[in-house]
Amino acid sequence: MPSPFCTLAKFIQFRFAPETVTLRNHHRFEDDGCVFQLQDVLTQNQALLNGGIVADLAQAVGVGKEVALYLYVMGLPGVCVVIGTKNPTHMKEDFEGYEKWQNWVDDVANEEKNWDWYMARFKHFWAVTHPYGPR
Repeated sequence: MPSPFCTLAKFIQFRFAPETVTLRNHHRFEDDGCVFQLQDVLTQNQALLNGGIVADLAQAVGVGKEVALYLYVMGLPGVCVVIGTKNPTHMKEDFEGYEKWQNWVDDVANEEKNWDWYMARFKHFWAVTHPYGPR
């Protein structure tokens, strides 16, 4: 049976915060083509933002930790990030960081520590620290 939430809209927004994230629950909407738009990725996840797993990706790609966290979250299935900055400098950094990441993905595709390796590490970390993390 289709979800009543996605009959009218294909996007559902929610805060990406440790106390509200239950990404496993969102899978029931994926069959309807729904995408979860995640808000407050940076402001509600300061410990994650300042942690080693984000720092490792930021260093590997050559981007700031904010972009690295966005990249991880955008790598989760069925989600996209609502970037709330109004600062033109931050917007530019976000877009340039994404382009840098795309080039990096191609450059390290055949290496052990490629995007899949980093993403698997993030998903494992999230599942361990958040019992309702991504499948």
